[in-house]
Amino acid sequence: MEKVKLLHLVKDISLRYKIQKINSMKKLVYVFIAIGFTGLSLMAQSDPGDKKVKLGIIGTPSVNWLTPGNTNTMSGNGATIKAGIGIAADFRLTDVIWFHTGLEYTSTGGNIAYKSTDTVGYYYNGGVIQKTLLGTSSPAGSTPYRLLDRKYKAGFVHIPIGFRLKTKEIGVMTYFGQIGGDLYVKTSAKGDDDVSIVTPVSVFSANKTNTLTNNDLNSVVNFFNAGVHIGAGAEYRFSGSTCLIGSITYQRGLLNYTSVGTDYLTKVSAISPNFSQFNNASKLSQIVLSLGIMF
Repeated sequence: MEKVKLLHLVKDISLRYKIQKINSMKKLVYVFIAIGFTGLSLMAQSDPGDKKVKLGIIGTPSVNWLTPGNTNTMSGNGATIKAGIGIAADFRLTDVIWFHTGLEYTSTGGNIAYKSTDTVGYYYNGGVIQKTLLGTSSPAGSTPYRLLDRKYKAGFVHIPIGFRLKTKEIGVMTYFGQIGGDLYVKTSAKGDDDVSIVTPVSVFSANKTNTLTNNDLNSVVNFFNAGVHIGAGAEYRFSGSTCLIGSITYQRGLLNYTSVGTDYLTKVSAISPNFSQFNNASKLSQIVLSLGIMF
């Protein structure tokens, strides 16, 4: 009898152990299921389609040219190639609309020719343009020059602000159009001038042509500028949310790139008064190719 009771007790303990083991295994399965769903959720959140912010590095080669405000006295004299580098940021607002901005250092410039029908010039001494109008007291040792052509070379901190309208991903490609504005803060400005020596100043006839390089033009190129842009581009996703990006935009300055008047550039005319402040205003235009990588 005792043996039978002992046998039943052993069977009961064994059954309870199996039940507890099965319950433990169920709990473990539930844990693994929960971990699995959590992993899938995280993977879904890291999917490029759900990414809300993209940061990247871009290079911006560009074609630059200047448009004079007064075509009777100046003319655009060809385009120049410049470049920039910086960081870009895209913030998703809706499924198709992204806010775009960034911070970039870019060089700008352009060429301006000054017409012989309305000549312009300045005093020059010791490698420096003198801040004295022609026709006034000549600074000691200065040479009067007539300005024929100027090549502007200026650096700016550039902040684009705008919107990108992106398609859904097609294969590994996403296409977009963009529109917005641009803010520029000048860091430096120099120029190369093609000039001719004039004697006497009142006649302003050309004698010998010369080139004066790297002149300080900080007082000529405005410190602040603003513009608008429009363009289009594409992204090529090659790993996760990492993609190559390329775009082309047309950018047009709204404010004057060069100042309306400076404290030295002189208009020389046959009409009295013969010497007056020259209106040197012009605006910057650019075609910019942006190439980079976004994460």
